[in-house]
This record gives sequence, structure tokens and C-alpha cells, in this order.
Amino acid sequence: MSKCFQYVADDSSCLIRRVDARGSGVVHDWTAGEKPSGLSVTDGRVLVTCRDSGRLKLFTADGKLLQLVELEVSVTRPCHAVELAPSGSVSGHIYHLLTTCL
Repeated sequence: MSKCFQYVADDSSCLIRRVDARGSGVVHDWTAGEKPSGLSVTDGRVLVTCRDSGRLKLFTADGKLLQLVELEVSVTRPCHAVELAPSGSVSGHIYHLLTTCL
């Protein structure tokens, strides 16, 4: 049987938690070093968006930091990023969610 995991960003404790998808609880967790706001998982790599600092952090599935990307100053408060190609560099798509209330 293959292993299946889910990842959770805990912004109150700045942790990334890897959880067994079958319900046996937290398998492993590590610190993001700052408040995480979004997660994306591609080929066992976890891309963490840190909204307050405007950084992207790419981790292995076990929490080893592979790459840190400082976004341009014009990119303010990114919500989410996606790794498009696991070629050693991070390419991201960043969007802002806008809500209008009438």
C-alpha cells in the first residue's frame, strides 16, 4: 500500500504539518520560520507562500529547505504560489483574491 499524505499550514505556530491521509494523525512537522499562508505540493516538494514577508520557500516532503525566493517588492501579500516545473528553480503563479460585498 502506498503512503498518502496531506499537508497543513498552521499559521498560529508557523508549522507545516504532514498528516497521514488515512487518519492516523501528524506524521511529521517542521517550522516554516514565519507565518505560512499557502501550500502547494508537486512531486513530493512543498511550496510555502509566506504572505507577510513576500517569500516563497520550497521544502522537501520532510521539511528540508531547498530554495528561498524573495519576491519583487511590487508583489504585495501573495496568497498562493504553484511550482510549475521541478527543474531546480521555482516558477510561481501568484493571485490575489478579491471579494466584493454589495
